[in-house]
Amino acid sequence: MLKKFLLKFFIRARQVVGRAAASVEKRQFLVTSAAAVVMLAVLITFWNYFIFPDAVPTRPDVTVEGSGGSAEGRGDTEDSPQPQSVADSVNSGGEEAAVLEGEKPGMLIGQAAGEVEGSTPVPDSQDKGTGKTSGEKQTAAPEEEPNLAAMVRPLGGKVVRVFGFCYSPTYDDFRHHEGIDLAVPDGTPVKAALDGTVQNVSYSDYEGYRVVVDHGAGWQTVYSHMDSVDVEKGVPVNRGTLIGRIGLPGRSEAQVGRHLHLELLHNTTAKNPMDYLDYDEITN
Repeated sequence: MLKKFLLKFFIRARQVVGRAAASVEKRQFLVTSAAAVVMLAVLITFWNYFIFPDAVPTRPDVTVEGSGGSAEGRGDTEDSPQPQSVADSVNSGGEEAAVLEGEKPGMLIGQAAGEVEGSTPVPDSQDKGTGKTSGEKQTAAPEEEPNLAAMVRPLGGKVVRVFGFCYSPTYDDFRHHEGIDLAVPDGTPVKAALDGTVQNVSYSDYEGYRVVVDHGAGWQTVYSHMDSVDVEKGVPVNRGTLIGRIGLPGRSEAQVGRHLHLELLHNTTAKNPMDYLDYDEITN
């Protein structure tokens, strides 16, 4: 008896659950369909009022005048004004200007006609004094080359490292050396090799005090590993002017000892100072 009751209960419950599930699916379908219809209506409304009016090109009120076509396409009507010739435009403009300024119309008409027929307009960018227009480039005079043959030795001493590929005691290898190293005692004065202007004065643990002198036409001399300097940036110097004094070198060439690192540059390219300076004692 109990077994039959439980069997009927489970069958009844399954039927109720099945009908409830079908009802829920039907409601979901109706809700989804209604939402889709509302969304479509919103999109259509948005398109008609915001997108479509801007996408349709409007017909211009004024069209370019042509030789063919109808009067409507060319914009020619009975009431439209006829085009004036250049002379008529100038005369009419001159008369109106004369009336406004209180002068005689005939004088202005003659002046305007003379400008149109006989005169040549002068460009605004033309220089009346030289006759050159602003578009023409004026090249500056080239700088005078320094007399490299007149270079003097910045100090005495002997060359302990030459220009080019040589051994570096600091890094214990062979590498390119962009100048020469001149070994001298502590406190030795350093002098300018040529006339010029001090372009830069700097200090770093890597090179100590470093002075760059510009000699014009792209030529420069560089003096590094000094302990003190006696010049400032922008100061003109003559050949033999005191630049600084030798002291403890920077870390980049500390193993060399007290010395002057001298470079000769032309347009930022290193040149061999030994080609222009007389140093006899050379040791590798």
